[in-house]
Amino acid sequence: MTMTVQELQDKRNKIIEQARKDYDAKRSNGGISAEDEVAFDRAIADAEGIDREIRTWKKLNGISEVKDIITQNLGKSEHDDVAPNATAVYTSAFRKLIRGQKGMLTHDEQRALMSQTTDGSNLISREFENTIVAKLAEANIFRQAGFPVIKTSTTRDIPVATAMTSVAWLDEGQQFSDSQPGFGKVTLGAYKCGALSWFSTELAEDTQTNFESFLANDIATALGQAQEKRYATGTGTGQPQGLFTAAPAGVTSTAGTITGDDLIGLMGSLPSQYRSNSVFVAADSIWSKLMRIKDGAGAYAFIVSLRDSEPSRLLGRPIHFTSAISASAVGDPAISIVDPRYFIIGDRGGMFVKNLQEARITEGFLGLISWVRTDSRLLIPDAARKLVLG
Repeated sequence: MTMTVQELQDKRNKIIEQARKDYDAKRSNGGISAEDEVAFDRAIADAEGIDREIRTWKKLNGISEVKDIITQNLGKSEHDDVAPNATAVYTSAFRKLIRGQKGMLTHDEQRALMSQTTDGSNLISREFENTIVAKLAEANIFRQAGFPVIKTSTTRDIPVATAMTSVAWLDEGQQFSDSQPGFGKVTLGAYKCGALSWFSTELAEDTQTNFESFLANDIATALGQAQEKRYATGTGTGQPQGLFTAAPAGVTSTAGTITGDDLIGLMGSLPSQYRSNSVFVAADSIWSKLMRIKDGAGAYAFIVSLRDSEPSRLLGRPIHFTSAISASAVGDPAISIVDPRYFIIGDRGGMFVKNLQEARITEGFLGLISWVRTDSRLLIPDAARKLVLG
């Protein structure tokens, strides 16, 4: 008698559940023998055969293909749209991977990792990614200051208006003159930014240490600082385009000093349509100089925020400081004012890691290479200006 799809699913689930019970029992009683491995492979093959039968039935009946059961939790609805790296199986597998515990991976965990592997590298788990993204913002002022971050899967072309329709007042009977808006494009690419982390096996194996949190903080800090440097000073060729590289000069200071008039001039050099939404980004090295600047009434132009959640202000606009620029010599940019809506950060895909478990294992160290691909662009040059030291 032909089995229904539900009966096939139940049969498949029972095979896998029984194999898991047998696997746990064997491990508790001396380990897995060669015969046991053959039996487990046979059970997996039987489950995969049933899964193929289900998929074929659904194709023939006009129903979309079911998800691969090896990379999802048993009992989950077929309609659940869960990213492969967000499942409980993948999260557990990834934790073991970064701790150098490949030998402890279950069959399901091995298959889950294999499904998200590229050239021996693994996509990080969603849980680990969320932790890094949150900490990355703490280590990178461009990700704190309201600059848009766009997720892309391919090269992204962003349309930009280069000319606007012109309007004129006309006398009676006077003809309209031709005009039309013009459009260009700015392309967001993807430049690789990576880090190599070494950590002791004792740290990885210490169950009292929140190893994943430690590692996420370490990676995020390293990547965040490297990205901030390029988002500030990158050339745009083979690396992101930096804000201070792309922004036109608005003011040049005199004799290496910065005055209140310089700051007012800088703000005034930014076209009015961008000024009301603008923020300042300044070199950390001039923080004390800005603190001392007063207006004609003796009031300080710089207002220090007393709340961590709010930035300090300069001339009434938010200001953020970066150590990515030095501002120590004539010709160095020191401050930029920009409408953050027009300085875009693009992140391509997710973050990947590669385990270097064997590289220094005799020394008691594990290695992890991690990388992301990112870019940044100033969409409209008029949306930013910079002050240069004279």
